[in-house]
Amino acid sequence: MKKIGIFDSGIGGLSIVTKLRNINLDKKIIYIADNAHFPYGSKDEEIIINRSSYLVERLVDLGCDIVIIACNTASSASLEFLRQKFQLPIIGMEPAVKPASQYSKSGKMLLLATPLTTSGNRLSMLEKNYVKNQKLFSLPMQGLAEHIEKANIPKKEFLSELKATLDHYYDLGVDCLVLGCTHYHFLKETLFTISPEHVKIFDSVDGVVNRLLQLLSEGMNTDELYNENNLELIDCYVTGSIASFSKSIKNIMEHYCDLPNLSIMKINEGR
Repeated sequence: MKKIGIFDSGIGGLSIVTKLRNINLDKKIIYIADNAHFPYGSKDEEIIINRSSYLVERLVDLGCDIVIIACNTASSASLEFLRQKFQLPIIGMEPAVKPASQYSKSGKMLLLATPLTTSGNRLSMLEKNYVKNQKLFSLPMQGLAEHIEKANIPKKEFLSELKATLDHYYDLGVDCLVLGCTHYHFLKETLFTISPEHVKIFDSVDGVVNRLLQLLSEGMNTDELYNENNLELIDCYVTGSIASFSKSIKNIMEHYCDLPNLSIMKINEGR
């Protein structure tokens, strides 16, 4: 059985793990949360490349055949480097700019992302390829991933500030909201409630899952990919505090959405 390796700086990538479990994918999933080095979004690109390379090495050591970089920031900084270094399929995240540009009626879209993602080359390529006679506003959300990771439940003041920020762009005609960080996935329902009904929200989880299924189905019957009785625990390794990570997990499950059963362990880092 193929093993799927997934890593992120924290809990954000569990949005992909949850999707894979919800579709009953019959594959072993191994997840690494690099919470000792969270957040990636405010770090130098060289640091992110080094961490990403190390985590892929660990996933390969654990027997993974395919790796998903469940982080837009890490994908923007390191995807091309990792694909050159490792001889296995590596799937990266990128903001869902393409489907948003195809959907938008007004031609105006808003991207919420980390500072590194909004300034990265990968976003520039997406804009060049898909944002033709349209406008993509890029808003660096400094501290938002930390807000979610540290189990801070959105308070009235937070929602009020976030709504005011979004309303400014909606008043400019934005009709598509693109989530450029897997952590933001957990705020999706909240964003629905504070956005006008005509605004469509895009994130990149579905695109990544579809690409994975495409790779897995090559040369085999797609019916073999699924098993409704697969209740195996997800192996989840953390580089930092298990207690802190578990607290974030509890918060997500209490206030946002259900998560698969995880077997949480501390990874023994070589460096």
